Amino acid sequence: MFEQYFKEESLLVIQAIESSPFTTQRLIASKLSISLGKINYTLKKLIKNGFIEAKNYTNGSDKARVSYFLTQKGTEEKIRLMYYFLKKKEEDYKRIKFEFEKINKEQKKVNYV
Repeated sequence: MFEQYFKEESLLVIQAIESSPFTTQRLIASKLSISLGKINYTLKKLIKNGFIEAKNYTNGSDKARVSYFLTQKGTEEKIRLMYYFLKKKEEDYKRIKFEFEKINKEQKKVNYV
């Protein structure tokens, strides 16, 4: 379960960075409704695994900033994670459909008696 949750967070962070490389951890956390500490932890893991590259830069206010870029390996991981989630959602759909049909059949039996 933890690994699945981490994968989901990883995918969300990768997508956020891909759409806006010059964003901040605080903005990512706010956008995704995930704690700043969890974003920091996830980013460190993604950087360590070579999926994200962090580069320091300064803006006009002489304040040091960090920009994040998706690496080739990160793009491959994003595709892998998206495939994983689509398969998971397909399995969930089939399970829920089966349960719905079962309940529907039981309900029809009750109504006919």
